[in-house]
Amino acid sequence: MRPDRSDTQDLSILYKHTGVIHVSAPLTGLERRIYNVLLRHAQPHLRSHDQHSINLSHLAQRLEYRSRNRAHLVRSIEALHTKPVKFNILGKDKKNQDQWVAMQGYLLAEIGIGRDDPDICYYSFGPNMARLLADPAIYTRLSLESQNRLSNKHAIALHEFYLAALPAHLHSIRLDVAVDTYCELLCLSSASYGQYKHLRARVLEPAHRDISENGDIEVEQVDQTRRRNAVVSITVRIARKARDRVPLGSISQEVLGPDASAEDLVAALTDRGVHERVAQDLVDKHPTKQVIGNLRYSDEQAAQGGTDGPGFYVSAIRKDYARTQVGATPPLVTQDRQSGVEEMDETRIFAARYLDSLTPAQRKQLIEGFLASPYGESLMEGQGGRALDTNSDAFRQVLLLHLEHEQPWARR
Repeated sequence: MRPDRSDTQDLSILYKHTGVIHVSAPLTGLERRIYNVLLRHAQPHLRSHDQHSINLSHLAQRLEYRSRNRAHLVRSIEALHTKPVKFNILGKDKKNQDQWVAMQGYLLAEIGIGRDDPDICYYSFGPNMARLLADPAIYTRLSLESQNRLSNKHAIALHEFYLAALPAHLHSIRLDVAVDTYCELLCLSSASYGQYKHLRARVLEPAHRDISENGDIEVEQVDQTRRRNAVVSITVRIARKARDRVPLGSISQEVLGPDASAEDLVAALTDRGVHERVAQDLVDKHPTKQVIGNLRYSDEQAAQGGTDGPGFYVSAIRKDYARTQVGATPPLVTQDRQSGVEEMDETRIFAARYLDSLTPAQRKQLIEGFLASPYGESLMEGQGGRALDTNSDAFRQVLLLHLEHEQPWARR
């Protein structure tokens, strides 16, 4: 599926850095939406302009703000420079963690209403923040139109949080969220919401209902975890609605063959949630074989639930997890578009035979070596501290992929 190139011109689509999604700030729903519109308005000029401006009537139109209370709109804008904010609180942007800590303060560095023209709002993000926002390492694609349909202030914050957790190439996921994480993201007092029943009844249920009824995703609580008779985390199922579904499929060999164009490769990467500028850089700097091989490898991992979103695709290509430059392009279970018949590469058969021939001690040694590899480390990080079931069918598939790339039987 080729990405919609009109997104870059669509003012209702915002590519928002995860560092300013995972924030702890006492913002109203309107204030969050104002920030998103201001960011989207400035995004094309973040590298070239220190200060930005927007007409208040245009801002109100983008927000679908129909009230005649202009003073309330102005106060909400000014709040973005007065309400304290902590950025990147979940630490997802590890590369720039120190910069996010140093920038704890406000969403906007400067803001003001024009003296000569009181209908113009001037604002600035500050040079360091502007640099991060202009070229986000990790980001989420948001529909501002969908946000305009949400009325619950917590729904708007959670809508962004859930979309940031839902990889661009997947239709649905299950997400475990600690009660403490909800309280920090939504700036809720532990004294008032420390008990889960209050958090659920007064915050989560109304917000989830608003998102599911009016947003572009559906959210449903499916499980909860107790510790010492207290709920410490819940599991929610997040699913895209049909009109906004992003299909997941392995790479079509009809499109991405050895002679695939750079445009096709960039399109394949952006389909999987990689920022277009990053995708172009990957394609420019790495051989076509390396890009395609690692796309196939990452797609296979995604099918097994073993990737951590777009970042995994980027790391796989840069570090050549598939080892395309030291051996054959990794095999892949592919599906013929017309016949729908799956064809298994013979290397997978060799891998299965090799794995089944190992003694318990040899299998243990294999697992230890795998977990020490770059992908193994990534897989463990994705577990979030949970124990890894090395006897499960899913883990067996991961091991088979590892063996396909290592091909240890060739050294026997």
